[in-house]
Formats: sequence, structure tokens, C-alpha cells
Amino acid sequence: MTHLVVQTLITAAAIWLTTLIIPGMHVESMPGSQPVALITTYLVAALAIAVVNLVVGIPLKVLSLPLYILTLGLWSFIINAVLLWIVGAISGAIGWGLMVERFWWSAVLGAIVLGIAEWLVGAVARGLGVDAG
Repeated sequence: MTHLVVQTLITAAAIWLTTLIIPGMHVESMPGSQPVALITTYLVAALAIAVVNLVVGIPLKVLSLPLYILTLGLWSFIINAVLLWIVGAISGAIGWGLMVERFWWSAVLGAIVLGIAEWLVGAVARGLGVDAG
């Protein structure tokens, strides 16, 4: 349970960093008092990424294993962009959350930056003695 909480916090921080860097990605805050609603929105977006990765990502990655091998792993950028795009579509449907404007420039670059930011935040957390998995 602690691992899930830590991983959610790491992903939320990585989403925040990614939205600062990638112009086509931003977070629309849920209704409510501003700081609490914004933090909650980042946490919900992190959980949405985890759920979409679990429900859609794992089967998609297994089915596209030949493309992973053929492209020497570069296909993972496209798969992660598709997953990010799905989270953006869900967020757009409910009116708040992680918004992804364009597939190629926002979702693909966003997936790359999100992966790097998640690794970086996780490394900092491990350096501080937090068990980030």
C-alpha cells in the first residue's frame, strides 16, 4: 500500500514537471478551492495513468511485442503516448484533469518527458530514503 502511495506521488510530481515543459499538455483543475483542487487533480491524473496503463497498457504492450523487438524498444514511446492520449481523452470528457492537445507533439514528447521526469523524481525520492520501488 505504501508503494502505491509513493508511486502515485512520484507520478503526480512528474506530471507537474511535464506540464511545465511540454506546451501542449496542461492540467485543468477540478472545481473547488484552488490549491487543494489542483493537488487533488494531479493525484487523480496520476491514478488515471496507472489505471489506463493497467487496463489498456499491459494488453497493448503484450500484443505489440513483435514491434518492440523490431524497433529495438522505440515502439514503447508510441505505446506510452497512446496511453497518455487516452488519459487526456478521458479528462477532456469529464472537463478536468490532464489535457493533451496534440498526439505527435504533445503526447509523444509528453510521454518521453514524463518517463524521464518520473525516473528523476523517483531517484530523488530514493536518495532521500523513500522506498519508491
